[in-house]
Formats: sequence, C-alpha cells, structure tokens
Amino acid sequence: MKRTVLVFLCLLVMGIGANSNSLGQTLSDVRYTSQATPVHGYSADVTIKMIDDESVSVTVGESRYTCFNDKPGDDRFSVQCHPDTLVPYLTELASFPAGTDRAIRDSVLTARYESGLLDLPSGAISGFISGPVNPLTGTPDSVRVWSEIAIPFATAVTTGLTTANAGEQPWLMSEGRIGAHIMIDYRRVAWADLFGN
Repeated sequence: MKRTVLVFLCLLVMGIGANSNSLGQTLSDVRYTSQATPVHGYSADVTIKMIDDESVSVTVGESRYTCFNDKPGDDRFSVQCHPDTLVPYLTELASFPAGTDRAIRDSVLTARYESGLLDLPSGAISGFISGPVNPLTGTPDSVRVWSEIAIPFATAVTTGLTTANAGEQPWLMSEGRIGAHIMIDYRRVAWADLFGN
C-alpha cells in the first residue's frame, strides 16, 4: 500500500499519469544515452532538458510540466519536474555564475521579483527523484523521492511548519527567502520498488 501511494504521489506531482515500469525505463534510457525514447502510456506529455543546454524532447505536449535531468555520464541519477510557471525563476537562478554568494543571488532575485520583472508563483509543486548510480547495474540501488512547494518568503510563523528537517513530515526550507519552499520527503526507496527493474 505504501509503495502504491508513494508512486501515485510522485507521478501526480510530476503531472504524469502512467505505469511506473515505463517511467523508470524511459527516464533511465534518457539519463544514460543521448538517444531519447518515446514515453508510452502517458496521459500527459514530458520534455526532458539537459543541464548542459542540450535538449531532448521525449514527447512534446501541453502537460504544463518540464522535466530536467542531470548531465549524462556522472555517477548520479537525477530527474526534477517543475511546472512551467516556475521555469523562468529557475532559469534566472541558473544564470548566476557557479560559486555566487547566496545572499547576493537572493538580493538580486528579490529585487527583480519585487519590481515585477520576475514571476514566482506561490504554491508551484515540483517533484524530484535522485540517487547514486550503481556502476554494476547502471541504475541506482535506491533513490530519494521528494516534492517541493514554492512559497516565496514563507516563514515558520506564516506556515506553522518547523524549519528543521522533519523526516517524512513536511518542513520549511530557506525560511524568509525568495526561494522558501515546503519540503515533503517520501524517504529513500529501493529502485526496484518504484520501477520494477
């Protein structure tokens, strides 16, 4: 039952309704090769964009979610799916040079947000799956699955949530900052339990 609920929540957050075996196989194919394969059995469409600016469209459509995977060839499997309304903020966030001080980055983004030049919707839900790849199998042994709900400038007082990692209970991260969000961690899960391979 827990596995069914976990898979359902993960797929719901990513805006996809499909069979989990197909999802795992397709995301794995995209992650480890430069060739994308069609996503079968989906009621929504998915676009995979590579971090190094190379973009691979698995299925182009109107799902209102964009999925990003990490750079191929590293030792991690990582996919994150964000509502399209959050992509402009993520693009601006990624435009800062590596190593930019967080306070400077937050100050610039906050000024752009307050001046109306940057849209950051409250309540946007993103889904994440991440884990180290086992070099013997080419897939992770287990992955961490979590969701984030963007609530710019939220605090413990405004949300009633703790700011300390509460395990499987929701908690507030980046309190009071433009990137404040509620974390919902579904725990570490065996890859085979999620995707059957």
